[in-house]
Amino acid sequence: GTFTWSWLRSRRRPPPAEEAPELTPLERALLLVEQARESVDGEDRRKAIEVLAVELDAAGRPEHADAARRLAWSPSEPSPEAAGTLVESVRESNETPA
Repeated sequence: GTFTWSWLRSRRRPPPAEEAPELTPLERALLLVEQARESVDGEDRRKAIEVLAVELDAAGRPEHADAARRLAWSPSEPSPEAAGTLVESVRESNETPA
C-alpha cells in the first residue's frame, strides 16, 4: 500500500534540470574580471584582466587585448572602476555587428 507507493515515487527520476548555456572562454574571462572587481586585492584584478587579454587575443581582438594588458600591468593596481570600464567596452563591442 503506502510503502509501495512511497518507494515507487522515490524511484522516479527527477525532472531534467535546465542547463545554462555553455559560456565561451571570453565570456568566462569577462565574468572573472567582474568577480575580481569585488576583491580588495588589486593583484587578483591584475591576473583576471591578463586572462581576459589572452582570451581577447584568441578571439582576434588585439586592440582590446592591448588595452587589457596595459591596464593589467600598469604601475598602479587596476581599480575596480577601470576594470568595469574595460568589461563594458568589450561587451559593447560584442553587441555591434562586424
